[in-house]
Order: sequence, then C-alpha cells, then structure tokens
Amino acid sequence: MGDYCTFLVDTFISQSNAIRTAPDILSKLINDRIINAESCMTICSDSIFPFHPEFRQPHQDDVASSPFNQSLYSGMTISVRGYGWDVDSQGNYYLTASEKSTNGLFMNYDGGFNIQCPHCHNKSSFGWAVEEDNARSEDEIAARQDAISSALGIWHDQGISHLKCHDCQTQSPIQSWQTGSFAAGYLAVTLWGQQFSLRDLENDFNWLLALLNPNQDRDRIAVVGCMI
Repeated sequence: MGDYCTFLVDTFISQSNAIRTAPDILSKLINDRIINAESCMTICSDSIFPFHPEFRQPHQDDVASSPFNQSLYSGMTISVRGYGWDVDSQGNYYLTASEKSTNGLFMNYDGGFNIQCPHCHNKSSFGWAVEEDNARSEDEIAARQDAISSALGIWHDQGISHLKCHDCQTQSPIQSWQTGSFAAGYLAVTLWGQQFSLRDLENDFNWLLALLNPNQDRDRIAVVGCMI
C-alpha cells in the first residue's frame, strides 16, 4: 500500500490487562479530542480513528513536507492481539474476540527486519534484511531464520512463544526481542502517516508515551517504524 506508520508496542502487558486497558485508552483519546469518536476505515482488520480537527498534528504547518498531509491514512489505531473493536447502539466501543484481528506482531514489512537478543544484544536478521548480514555463513543465517519463523508461528497460533539466542543460548519470550523494525506484544497504538523515532515521540507525543507507560518502565514501549 505504501503508507507509513509507527507502532508503539507495550511489550510488558499481559493479554488480560491489555483487554482491560485498551478501552480506557480509546475513551481518553476520544474525550481529550485527540481522535474522532467514529473510525473512518479498517486496515489489517484494525479500526483507524482519524485525528480530531482540534488536535494539532506535529509539523502540520509545513504543508509541503508534512507526511501527514501526503499520507493515504492519518489517525490512530489501538490494537489488542486476538480482539477487534465493535460499537453498541449507544456508540460505545468494546472489544470482541476476532480471528481477523491483529496477531500482535509488529514489524517493518518493507525489506525484512532485525531482532535483538535481550541478554547478549546480538542481532539476527529475517526476510530481505539478511542481505545485510555478511558476517555469517548461509547455513547459520538459514538456521537463525528457521528459529525466528518457528517462534513467530507459535506466537501467531498460541499468543505465547520463546526464542533461543544462537549466540548466548539464552531463551527469552518473543516480546523481549525488539528493535526499531520488530516488536511483539498484546497491546499497541499505531500512528498512521509517518515513521517516528523514539526521540520524535518524546518531543511530539510525550503525552502518549506517558499514557501507555505511566511508570516509565525502561524498554516497555517498543517503537517500530513501518511502511505497509
């Protein structure tokens, strides 16, 4: 589709807490006039809520260069693995289990991605990103990709998965393997229209980081830039 977005993924939260927390996040964003109360469309089975007219988007004065003004989509998505949004007769949103919902895997679909061991911090590549991996043999790259693919498949089917590092041999939950191009978690907020770095978010969306991570837990929120 060629549209930019930024995933903010809570890598600490459990699925049960994600189910309880997401409606509160959505309600606050609507009540604070950050997003409209009606979703404009769905993409990847998630509802996109457009920014409220009163919400001042970062850099929106720079009409010529602002990605928000050039984007096909502009708004926010609140995602919970295995669930989608529905609306009752009063216009209130609630979560319902859905097989078509997000799988809780958030990655750069344009060129593959890297994942990083939370213990030794060595990285492994997946997809097209392996073309940049010149330090390992083809057999080792293939073994690493097979292990990643298996772990992602288990997460997709079961919602819980571990990956063993080829370098330090430590096994860790897939949620703890994160980089700027990959993260896994039960709860995520997506900003449609631009790829942000963590520094950008701290400057322009610090209030959103505080909403998702009020205790400021280190490494809790993974930031993944993506083009879908």
